[in-house]
Amino acid sequence: PEERLALPGMAARVVFTTGDATLLRVGAVDWTARLAIEEDVETYYARLRQAVADSRRTDEAGDEEEFNVDEDELIIAVAELLIVCLLAALRGADWAGKLVIYGGDNLNVQTWIENRRAHNPYARFLLLVLIGLEVTWGFRILAAFFRTYNNVTSDALTRLTQEGVRELCRTHG
Repeated sequence: PEERLALPGMAARVVFTTGDATLLRVGAVDWTARLAIEEDVETYYARLRQAVADSRRTDEAGDEEEFNVDEDELIIAVAELLIVCLLAALRGADWAGKLVIYGGDNLNVQTWIENRRAHNPYARFLLLVLIGLEVTWGFRILAAFFRTYNNVTSDALTRLTQEGVRELCRTHG
């Protein structure tokens, strides 16, 4: 990232984002665009479960083999990676040619984004989605670790009522 930022004009093409998740809700902020989103995750989990269950792996003989899908692998880190993908899908066209820095408090997510690899089947699927969005729109996401107490706004998006979220957005303008 330091080398990319040293290129002429690159610092002006950086987008700063943060996000947070619980098992029930996700929230993220595109600070550069002053845009916040929050979503309940159950609808997305249902679709994610189906997508992973429908995935097939082909061995050398050409036989199809199902991925093992364990409901216990739908962990908070998957929800946080989900909000990265949702934000990227929403903002991708506006991020074309930009370097997006995502700050979150989950080290699993940071590692998954940095390495573009995960053992969790849900995270693997979401990483494919994220890579597809990056390629389609020509942006690149990098991850940075933010302690929870420094990620106040994104954290609040996942814990406040919807009226509380609206008040938070009015307060921050």
